[in-house]
Amino acid sequence: MAEWSDQAVDTIEKVVVGIREKAVLPIERASRMIVFGVFVGILAICAFTLLLIALHRILSIALPAVWLAWMIEGVAISLLGYFVWRQRSRFAQGSSSD
Repeated sequence: MAEWSDQAVDTIEKVVVGIREKAVLPIERASRMIVFGVFVGILAICAFTLLLIALHRILSIALPAVWLAWMIEGVAISLLGYFVWRQRSRFAQGSSSD
């Protein structure tokens, strides 16, 4: 009688573990990747902002005119925006372009 109950418990455990491995673990991994991706994205935005502030402070001190620091930053950010805009057009091949 004890063997029958042990077999039933083992069978139930195998089924539950199999369902967990096929359904729960992939969803858990995906949700962790999403959470960590958002976290890294927020950290990257903060680091980029602090880098721009530090760059402006350094350029304002090092250059003779403040407008030159603003111009250098503007050109750099415009070039970055142009590069990102060109990358966007590669992904939007199937949709209508602006």
